[in-house]
Amino acid sequence: RFWIYRLNYGDEKIEKRSCIYIQILTRSQEGIDFENGYIENNTNVTVDYSGKFYATHVIGMDDRIVAQRNISNAMTTTTNAEAQGMSSNYSLLYSDYHNCLIFLVLDESKYNGNGCVALLTDSAARIGMNRSKSRGRWSRCEHVFSNACIKYGDNKNILFKKTCQAPRS
Repeated sequence: RFWIYRLNYGDEKIEKRSCIYIQILTRSQEGIDFENGYIENNTNVTVDYSGKFYATHVIGMDDRIVAQRNISNAMTTTTNAEAQGMSSNYSLLYSDYHNCLIFLVLDESKYNGNGCVALLTDSAARIGMNRSKSRGRWSRCEHVFSNACIKYGDNKNILFKKTCQAPRS
């Protein structure tokens, strides 16, 4: 399970929710099925999603495509929640392969196309990445999020609360 720990943009719909998590149900080379859970108005809500992996182009400094990728680095997610087909696109910015995933939200309405979301495991979320410790003691995840997502601002849109219940083993 990954907690949606932090965003670098405001989202009224998301900000009304608490303890937002992603639980991966199945995973293959082509994509994943996952559950998005959260609490809203004191009610536990879960929504099922499917994600299809794809590869984006490598873009050079002058915004020209310089290479094709051989490995997927992005995902389109879809759900039919509330009888409305909804989809979103995300590109993987960083993964430590254990505790942290940082995605770029490929949507111009989210922070002018520079929206980021940080997903942390339960243990990493409880340690946090709230910039309260000296920069020399930050995790690589904190450095990447700071440099790639909030370098020119100080958005502290931290969604995770330590009162969120840890997943059952």
